Amino acid sequence: GDPEPTRGDFSLTKSGDSVTHHASSTFRNTTAIFSIFQFTAVSNVIDGPYTCNVQTIAGDAGSQPITIAVKDPPVPQNHPTSSDVGLDYVVVDINSRPFIGDGPLVKVTLRFQQLPDGQWQ
Repeated sequence: GDPEPTRGDFSLTKSGDSVTHHASSTFRNTTAIFSIFQFTAVSNVIDGPYTCNVQTIAGDAGSQPITIAVKDPPVPQNHPTSSDVGLDYVVVDINSRPFIGDGPLVKVTLRFQQLPDGQWQ
């Protein structure tokens, strides 16, 4: 359009909410202008449908609704436990369920090391 929109002309509004986020930067290529929105405090509170709007003195336009989904890494609620201990082995139950966050757990790394006092942790 004429005039071409600038960073301050772009906004992102959550459906059913009065909170509006403004573009942190814009850039263009030969066919389009892009806006970038940054969220500093990301949590599932920002999940939901949004509309991107641009408004200049020439007029305004809104996008089709987009959905922002925030995913939290899964974290087990229980620590690993030893289910069997022998002279030279330990069977570990990783207790991957229940977990909080978006899951399931797909990989667990267990680190077993000797402490400076000779004990194992």
